[in-house]
Amino acid sequence: MIKNIKNISGQSLDWGLGLIQSVGETIKIDVHNHYNKLCEYTTLEYIEVYAYDNSIISGSDARVWALNKKQRIDNNGHYPLIYDLVEPFFQNMPFHSIHYKINLISGVKLHPVYNFDINGSLVDTTYYLDDSKTVEILQVTSSYTFDDSQTLLEPSARDVLERDTDREWIQTNGIYHSYKKTTHKKYDSFEKKNEEGQRRRGNLINTANLNLATAIILTGNAANPIESQNLLVDFFQRNAASIDNYKITGGGNIYTDIDTDSGTWLDTTVQDDANTQALVPQMIGSTMRDYAKNKLKAKIK
Repeated sequence: MIKNIKNISGQSLDWGLGLIQSVGETIKIDVHNHYNKLCEYTTLEYIEVYAYDNSIISGSDARVWALNKKQRIDNNGHYPLIYDLVEPFFQNMPFHSIHYKINLISGVKLHPVYNFDINGSLVDTTYYLDDSKTVEILQVTSSYTFDDSQTLLEPSARDVLERDTDREWIQTNGIYHSYKKTTHKKYDSFEKKNEEGQRRRGNLINTANLNLATAIILTGNAANPIESQNLLVDFFQRNAASIDNYKITGGGNIYTDIDTDSGTWLDTTVQDDANTQALVPQMIGSTMRDYAKNKLKAKIK
């Protein structure tokens, strides 16, 4: 896939539609609108064409890729952007059958942004074209059904019974395609329930760690991220056994161990100010000790 075009001609290049490229300038172009100029300038060797791994694409390969894109637009109008990112063999497949992790052009890797809910479940993932996260390719959204009959257990220890996942693909016009691919998964064995439970509780531990690291600095218990992380390393080392048991089972002595932990910073109440509102609003008014327990119980975001 074409990422950038560099002018190596020694003169300004007129792409039409008011786009003038100066000598040595690197730009992005609209391949459909500038297809004819792309063919002309690659043939004359006026430009270098770069792929997403920053390798140089030969003029002939750039013209073939651009022609395929132009034909897709001419034949179909707007289409799912995923087609621009795959090897030619996969361009004849239904877009919802393309594996968006392994069927991509060499050098292209989608950049996911994850969102977890209060239970530590991964509820949506947005896949972007690059790390600037400006061009969305795919949205994956999941919903979960928990065993709410397990009322004696904390929410983080309850079993997941089912998961529904929707996948939606962005088109070249920035609108989702009308087709939505939905899959359903049952957690119908101990192994499946336990694996998902450990994944969720691992997410809760990681989120607690990140939020506590931030709050430790904002409350003045550490001057910088290194000091903050050192306090947390000590905390996790003191409670390693109960944290491991919590991750595996969802229970054990973790809440008692947090209650009796010697870290004095845990008793600091997170103040309400502009910084905490922006970075850790869910912790305001709570001690870090209470936050840690409630986070691991899945009772607070």
